[in-house]
Amino acid sequence: MTCNKCGKETGNSNTVCPCCEAVSSGIVAQLVTKIQTEAKIWKIVAIVQVVIGALTIILNLINGMVESALYGALILVVAFLNFKGSKKDLAYAEEIKSKPVGIVKKYEPLKELIAAIIYNVFVGGVVGVVACVFGFMTRKFVMDNKQSFIDIENMFNNNR
Repeated sequence: MTCNKCGKETGNSNTVCPCCEAVSSGIVAQLVTKIQTEAKIWKIVAIVQVVIGALTIILNLINGMVESALYGALILVVAFLNFKGSKKDLAYAEEIKSKPVGIVKKYEPLKELIAAIIYNVFVGGVVGVVACVFGFMTRKFVMDNKQSFIDIENMFNNNR
């Protein structure tokens, strides 16, 4: 297998690169792809929410309904949170390419996903909830392959 980071040949499918110490693993590459896809979906959701929030504010202000315009502002806050999460996911995907540690620890708790569902259900709308489904799919992938990710982390730590 070829190292994703430096391009050198590493040997088998789950090994630490002898050149740059990055873990070359098909399962990590699959997770990176899932995280990147999820991040893109969250970015699209945030853009849709910005449009909906802005339209809600503008239309309600035009009609003199200032209190209702505040709901549009809340939608913009949720859009910001979703965009920030998207950016964080993309950074994490890059990080685990070369340092695949803490993956299970990150995905085992449900609090971040549940929080995202709550604020998207109550403020962000259905479009945000759809994106949460992708978060659960990524988490399920990690939990289904929990031991493999633990083994990769141990291998990485032992070769440092």
